[in-house]
Amino acid sequence: MNALKKLLRGTAAAAVLIASVGLAAPANAAEQQSVKDAVQTVKRITAKASGLLKGDAVVKKQGAMVGTAKVHGEAEPLVAAIAADDVQNSVVASTKDTQSMIMVLDQGKSSADFSMSIPDGYVAELTNDGGVQLRNQSARIVIPFISAPWALDSNGKKLPTSYTVNGSKITQHINTNGAAYPIVADPSIQWIPYPVVAMYGWEAGTIRKMTASILVAGPGASCTLVGITGWVGKVFTAICSLVGLGSAKDIVRNIGNVWQSSSGLLLWGCYGFRIWNPGAGAIPMPARDCA
Repeated sequence: MNALKKLLRGTAAAAVLIASVGLAAPANAAEQQSVKDAVQTVKRITAKASGLLKGDAVVKKQGAMVGTAKVHGEAEPLVAAIAADDVQNSVVASTKDTQSMIMVLDQGKSSADFSMSIPDGYVAELTNDGGVQLRNQSARIVIPFISAPWALDSNGKKLPTSYTVNGSKITQHINTNGAAYPIVADPSIQWIPYPVVAMYGWEAGTIRKMTASILVAGPGASCTLVGITGWVGKVFTAICSLVGLGSAKDIVRNIGNVWQSSSGLLLWGCYGFRIWNPGAGAIPMPARDCA
């Protein structure tokens, strides 16, 4: 599965990224105190914003975090990573299923920079709600990565904040007018095993009409032997290369079923159909993801 092999190359890059940010224990008393102060500052301020962090969140000194998505039938997950450029002032709050990198900004600072390592073939870009997604430009596969940002001042007041993305760099900008320092700001990984394939409504309708042709492939058939041409074949091949023939046929069947059973979907609306939970319904997407 060539597409999967390309994606998994990100594993090595993620390991290099994590190693490069220096996660070793502080060498002296001053550094140890700095780490303790950062963790306590984050705990103190986030406690003032009810529900921002889960009650079981473990806050510890960490300069990088990794997100993974399990691929059906594969032993290795897809891997992406994000690391803080200012390692000394970063901590990570982790629960069973979430990771939040929280930066402590001292007096006068209003932004924080992060470096990403993402799978080959994907680009990082902003979402409509202000988060960051990974998009495969050739196959219309879109994967959530970073949630919309938040920021609090020392009194727990929410501050206006947003991201900019430049290649493998993310910068979080905070409006600090009237804010009390220190400020805590957060990019949270939302990499979950629900990548979507983006398509226009009329394309989903066409797939519905072609479902029988796609599903006719027998048990011994491979992704390359299904024989569907044009953009439908391209979409099917992209899904098939990620999940295998059997799962791909189920996904295509469900895309058609979602289109048929949904009301209010527009022919020229752009929608995301979840690859590993396609029956959950269509998600409105920006038009660029279907282009």
